[in-house]
Amino acid sequence: VGGMIGYQIREHGFDLTLGVGNDLPQTMTTLEFWKIRGRQSHDFEHILTGGQFNSLGEVAITWGRVANQSLHLSPELAGAVNPYQAFAGLRMVTRSMIHYPETLVPTLRCLEQGIAVGLASPPFWFMKWEEVFHMTPDEARAHFGIPAIAEVDTHHEAILFRQDPEDIALAAE
Repeated sequence: VGGMIGYQIREHGFDLTLGVGNDLPQTMTTLEFWKIRGRQSHDFEHILTGGQFNSLGEVAITWGRVANQSLHLSPELAGAVNPYQAFAGLRMVTRSMIHYPETLVPTLRCLEQGIAVGLASPPFWFMKWEEVFHMTPDEARAHFGIPAIAEVDTHHEAILFRQDPEDIALAAE
């Protein structure tokens, strides 16, 4: 897990502090903390839900988060934190359905798996990721009480979804 996260950080030039800097604000509101924690957990949620690190993998983590928050928070609080997820997740499904129908079935598998993992898991935001850096994804899921799953393979479909001509040509070979 740690190696996968390290690769994502190095490969994409991410800032380890996620743009927050080394000093967290002393007067942070609960919502500000929630947003920072969500950014910290994002790539780990790819691993938890089995959504690959690509555009369509975002569907799994988005709907995993919606399901998890809706399960573990009050309806009022879930209603306050889920709207961003709705816009982020629904646009991907709609785009797949309307513009890239050949990607729809894998997109729906990501949606389905994200929801299943979110509903079957303890709160994502309480997970201490440093406890699983040395583990495989399956071991990390077991450690956190998440059911065993298979990663949803969306590599080919994500290339189509991104419309990268060079990658599309390679995928066609």
